[in-house]
Amino acid sequence: MINDYAGHYFNTAIRKQHPVRRNSSYKKLLGVNGTWMMWKSIGVMLVMTMTIGITSTVWFGWQIKNSLSSIGIERTTQHNIVTENNQLAAKRDRLLVREQIEAAAKKLGLVTPTARQLRKP
Repeated sequence: MINDYAGHYFNTAIRKQHPVRRNSSYKKLLGVNGTWMMWKSIGVMLVMTMTIGITSTVWFGWQIKNSLSSIGIERTTQHNIVTENNQLAAKRDRLLVREQIEAAAKKLGLVTPTARQLRKP
């Protein structure tokens, strides 16, 4: 028949044995649970982001400074051109006065035409 062995076993708490892990150079490099590599990559990304941010800020500032100086130069040039245009328009108006033209013609020795010399279309 079948023997009953149920009463022969003891209920004891057994401590599990873990194998001894030797520290290799790779595990020292990784640190605890490999977090060293993660922190290093985060640091590299942070430094790259800051470098790109600072570089772009400096570049945008330089572009704005150049644009503003260019706008100032263009305004000065435009003001000079408008002033010169107004002076030329005033000079043209002075030269187109009938008395001025007749005085310049007399200086050259020209005389006004007679009635026979005029021809009407």
